[in-house]
Amino acid sequence: MKDYKKNFLIIFSLILVIAAGGVWGAMTGGTYKIDSDSINAGGIDYSFSGDNQIMDTLGETATGDSSSTNFSLSAGYRQMEESSLALSVSSQSVNLLPDLGGLTGGTSTGQTIITVTTDNSAGYLLMVQSASSPALSSVSDSFADYASAGAVPDYNFVLSISQSVFAFTPEGADIVDRYLDDGASTCGVASGSDSLNRCWDGFSTSTRIISSRGAETSPSGATTTLVFSAGIGANRAQTEGTYFATTTVTAIAL
Repeated sequence: MKDYKKNFLIIFSLILVIAAGGVWGAMTGGTYKIDSDSINAGGIDYSFSGDNQIMDTLGETATGDSSSTNFSLSAGYRQMEESSLALSVSSQSVNLLPDLGGLTGGTSTGQTIITVTTDNSAGYLLMVQSASSPALSSVSDSFADYASAGAVPDYNFVLSISQSVFAFTPEGADIVDRYLDDGASTCGVASGSDSLNRCWDGFSTSTRIISSRGAETSPSGATTTLVFSAGIGANRAQTEGTYFATTTVTAIAL
């Protein structure tokens, strides 16, 4: 009897959001980057007196607020949003391995590393969501989005013999409490541990916060590894084909 194989591919799209601020540009070259510049007659970036601090610019032109139908502008060196935010992934397409047999079942895994770099002193949030429900599908079949037994992720990846499911878990120093565990059997533990390949969750078309830090991450950035797992139960006859999932990763500067 022929045992059909399944191929899995996760495709990423990236969204970069700066909350409560503006998007700004920078001049760059091969060995330099100027985040902002100002043509003026004077001023001091930082002045201190006891508990007071002042940033001043003298003689700058073309400052103030202006707007049109589609744009708004706060011009001037002191009005510019000074925080930066960068988001990258180690691979924007992830193949899950090994290929699985539709008549024998099994589990296939893959991962990508997400890096958030910001000089924002309030830190960042990192979120994921799927473009569709279910997240992983082919033209003729799909994998169910993983559903944990309770309100928090499952400590172990649970695969029923009659199901095909698709799940993820984040790893890293900044992952939120939902994905931290007690090192034994329970996830959702405040200030818990980040045990390897534990705390499995299902994708949703709504955003899920996976990592957060209340401080800047520059210059090296903060990394979160997103691990995927697709499983076919031993009694589940999965349709032959190549399966795709599109996942959006969103970073927000707080």
